[in-house]
Amino acid sequence: SGVVVEDDGLCLSSSAKGTWRGTTAETPAVARDGEGAFAVRIGAGLVRLGWLALGGAAAEALGTDARGFGFGGTGKKSHAGHFADYGEPFGADDVICCTLDRSGDRVRIEYAKNGRSLGVAFDVEVPELADDVLVPAICGKAFRAELCDPSFGMPAPPVPPHSDELALGIHYYALMRCRASGRARKDRAPKALSPDELLKNFFLAASVEQEGKELCADTEAASWLSTALASRPGSVARANLRASKEVKRVVRTFSLPSGSTFTTVDSQPAARGPGADRSYSKNLALWESLPRGHAEVHDGDEKGPLLCEVGALRKFGNAEEKFGPLAREAGGARRAALSLLPQALKEREDVLGSHSVSLVFMTKENGEMCKVSFFKRASTPFLVLGSKNVIVVVCAASRDAALVDLASFAEERYQFATEMAQVFIDHLFGHVSEEQRTQMIDYVAANSATLCGESISPAHQHIQSYRDVSGRITPEIRFFSITAQEAFQTGGLTLVDPTEARAMFTSWGLCSVEAVEEAPADDASAVQALEEKHLMLPNREGAVVYAVVRPKGGKVRTGARTAIVYKWKNAWYVTVRALREKFCARASEDRIRNRVRLLHLHHPDEEQIVEDYLGFYRWVLLLLPAKGFGDELSGAWVGLKAAYDGFLAESKSWADSLPEALRALLTQRWLHVFPSVHAALAARIPPGRWVAALSQHRQLLDPGQEADRWSWPEHGAEAVAQASCSLQQQALTPISRASEEASLTVVLVRGLQGSGKSTLCRALAKLLDGEWINQDELAAGLGSKRRGPSPKELFLQAVEAAASRVDVRYIFVDKIHTLKQHRDDVRAAVARGFARRAGSGRVALALLNLSHPADEEGDFAHALDVCTARIAARGLGHLSLVPQATDAAAIIAGAGQDSEVLGDDEKCSFDLCTDLDLRQLPEDVLKDALAKLREAGLQSTEFGTEALAAAVQSAQLREVELRDKWKTLYWMVELDWRTILWGQEGNR
Repeated sequence: SGVVVEDDGLCLSSSAKGTWRGTTAETPAVARDGEGAFAVRIGAGLVRLGWLALGGAAAEALGTDARGFGFGGTGKKSHAGHFADYGEPFGADDVICCTLDRSGDRVRIEYAKNGRSLGVAFDVEVPELADDVLVPAICGKAFRAELCDPSFGMPAPPVPPHSDELALGIHYYALMRCRASGRARKDRAPKALSPDELLKNFFLAASVEQEGKELCADTEAASWLSTALASRPGSVARANLRASKEVKRVVRTFSLPSGSTFTTVDSQPAARGPGADRSYSKNLALWESLPRGHAEVHDGDEKGPLLCEVGALRKFGNAEEKFGPLAREAGGARRAALSLLPQALKEREDVLGSHSVSLVFMTKENGEMCKVSFFKRASTPFLVLGSKNVIVVVCAASRDAALVDLASFAEERYQFATEMAQVFIDHLFGHVSEEQRTQMIDYVAANSATLCGESISPAHQHIQSYRDVSGRITPEIRFFSITAQEAFQTGGLTLVDPTEARAMFTSWGLCSVEAVEEAPADDASAVQALEEKHLMLPNREGAVVYAVVRPKGGKVRTGARTAIVYKWKNAWYVTVRALREKFCARASEDRIRNRVRLLHLHHPDEEQIVEDYLGFYRWVLLLLPAKGFGDELSGAWVGLKAAYDGFLAESKSWADSLPEALRALLTQRWLHVFPSVHAALAARIPPGRWVAALSQHRQLLDPGQEADRWSWPEHGAEAVAQASCSLQQQALTPISRASEEASLTVVLVRGLQGSGKSTLCRALAKLLDGEWINQDELAAGLGSKRRGPSPKELFLQAVEAAASRVDVRYIFVDKIHTLKQHRDDVRAAVARGFARRAGSGRVALALLNLSHPADEEGDFAHALDVCTARIAARGLGHLSLVPQATDAAAIIAGAGQDSEVLGDDEKCSFDLCTDLDLRQLPEDVLKDALAKLREAGLQSTEFGTEALAAAVQSAQLREVELRDKWKTLYWMVELDWRTILWGQEGNR
């Protein structure tokens, strides 16, 4: 076939540039009245994929005869040699899923691109194929592709349009039609349920008398809830999870000294860091199937019986983030918990019974994730304990047996897991009674439960200090929830009510989180009180909030379900975390203060917190060597802060708070003379110059090979002081500003179509003599050409080219920027281009967010109305909307729904990140943008009213040119939805 097959048949490629090469797969083989699906991730080249009956044309000729059906990257479908437009083009990094449904002689094939359905491609009667088996086929030219799990490529149900009655009817039909035949797909949820049944299963409150009642989906909240729960959960069989390229699996087999042999399988998203978060947010199948810290224990080898399956909570994020079906449909977790969920339950009370929604606030501990479970093998109990990605298994029959088994996990990868296991084993056999231990092990093993906790120890801290009054940190594991590997639609997010879980931990003699409090979701004042409390507590990371649905009456905890989980941040923690990030980067005080100003959350004592920690920063800049400064500061943050506090209190034992490894690095000689060196420099260098002086001259304190080992600190301190004074006498620009002067400022403008991005960018480019780069302009310039680089590639090439030019001082990047990937791509292109410049300097990055003041982060409801009205007023003359559609509202709504929240870490990575009110006149938006850039030190000119007006007028001339260039034709097709859905004659 000319196709190279690698990686156990999952990776396919062909180097033939001018010739089609193809192959077929053995499975799934779909016979008459059968169903099947497969998915392909495109790596490179032109690809066509579909289904082929063996015995017809070869795979490389897919779709050229009556026995094959294909869909190619040019946006064409093909069958029996007939090629027709279908869907849209696809290429590198796209995932194409192809589903086949055979009923009698009928063949029905549908494709999806990146989880979005492209509609039915083929629905035909083919009697000559009735007795043939259809198999997946792939062909292409100079292509590379890999097979992936179809569960991760299937489309979710369509999003309900805003105000289209006909589309709402079709949407509801789309939710139900896959169940009409009564046959459940093997790659879907085990049981096909109606929205009515799904809701009853989730809330477990429908009485016998209520079984015949139907649910009403007339309101926004009711429709939201059934849509979210009816979204295909993507539960996949374990075999599919093994085959998926979306999941990284690490398999290890080991024999314990106690005599047993086990195989562990640790699974996590293949993407790492922010990429994993994006995968969880966008992919409900992954979110449902792969809780954080998922692992399996098999008896013997991997094919042996499954003894234990562990997994912590499914991925959750901050209050405004959209992990899971309820938060995604609602546009944010907190909005779902406080508004839509209580409202929907109230509207369906006659069917589901009476429910209450409570918000349970649990202290968010600042340690390392720890998961614990037990299983029994021939009546012998075994402990399974792990960090996020690694587990260990030990015999739990006695403390000695457990410790002997634990000692066999000597490899470095097990370090965190074995440290936590040591702490837990000591507690399990030293502070838990035999009766408590037996009850816990029996319950966990019988329910396949996972105990979720945070490990607190000197090695596992980040920012929050757990030191007691004596200055010691007692290692312990604080537990907060109990989970089980059950589908979200039937089990919720936790196995038991969170408050009940805490009571169980106490009864078993385990440590639990510091505080658990709750408030009814409909009691606004009570919720606000808890939010304010956890927002302002000192030395805390915040809270984890559980939205728990409980049936009213009877035993409150019976039938409770945790529907939503999200993090509620603490203002002190957010501030200190931002400070730590900039301290580790050895940033100037100006940049540090600017970072704090950009935070979306501000503590009332923020100024005092910043000043206190800047004192710590100056102190630690002197204490630590310049080489490896960031790593040492980050790794020993809590210990260094405790040492600093002791130093200020003039404690002679201040250095005892430092980690042992750091004390060895610094040497006893340096720690001994440090107070006198610090005092000498403090007397010579003003606090405002301290950071600048040490940033440039700290290396003078490091001893050379020939230096006197006993006199170098004092001599080095004198050299630092003299160098600093010399700079002051020369009246130079402060080092904190001069050393970081930006030679290129890149401004990303974020907002929906019609928010005014292009007008603002063009006006800024005119006033500041910068480069304006817009992807839609580049795409329009391509016309009907399909060959060569894609519009996205051309756009990033233009950004890179502009960044490489030494004569370019400003670049204004005009793109929707609602996805983090958009912004990361621009960053990478800028970095590549700037690296080609000769000379020094740095890149300053700014993000201007055109938003509506009434919209929360990640929500575009009010902005949508403004943007839609603007585009309609100018006749849809917008490059990102022409010529594919006239339904501007649907396109903009889709962009808003797919948007990703700007997190604090990303906000702080910009020199400027600020909101602009898109409702204002263009001149006012421009004036505000220039003022914000000036405040951040990214431009210094104040422009008058006339200059602003002239710049806007010049920018708007482009809009006139656009309207003259594009002519939009309108037409209407009237469809009778009764005929579409049920084949009935309608009125039109």
